[in-house]
Amino acid sequence: MLVADYVTLGVALLIVLIGAACGFDRIFEWLLEGVNKKITVGVTAYFLNGSVLALPFLASFITSYVDKWVAADNFGCNVLLLLRPDLILFGVVIKFLISLVFYFCSGFFCGLMSDAEGVLKWINRLLGAAVLLVYVSLWVLTVFQLSAWIFGIDGGLYHLFEGSAIGMDLVYQHNPLNFFFETIKHSFTSLFS
Repeated sequence: MLVADYVTLGVALLIVLIGAACGFDRIFEWLLEGVNKKITVGVTAYFLNGSVLALPFLASFITSYVDKWVAADNFGCNVLLLLRPDLILFGVVIKFLISLVFYFCSGFFCGLMSDAEGVLKWINRLLGAAVLLVYVSLWVLTVFQLSAWIFGIDGGLYHLFEGSAIGMDLVYQHNPLNFFFETIKHSFTSLFS
């Protein structure tokens, strides 16, 4: 195992312990208060946007109509390739849906879990650990994406995780967020070629 594997596992364990100690209600309230709410909704929407766009049927659909815009080769289609209103609309819809889910979760689940006793108390702790771990994982994937975007798939942070026993090198190379930039890159390549 690499040093990065031990660090990753240690940090993951620490995050799980903090999440379990705080519980779902406190973690969720912290994530959804003030500026944290905008950041949490934005990061979650960005992740889901990249992940959903990477689904094979949606990816082929997007590629097909981008290719049709390229084949049309007129001013209107070039503007669409440049602005990508489809991606903007898709992102706005996902952000709206996530805001709705967070609104209902914060009202219902946080109220239910805040005075939890017995089995609900353990569920509160398990959910707190899971939510915090998922949230930090979204940030790690975002950092991986930025590294891959700037330095390439085989550059940047990849060298820290190359040969990872827990598969961090595979996570880095097959990050679902990378598809978002691949989609945009396809448009720009088609537009300026």
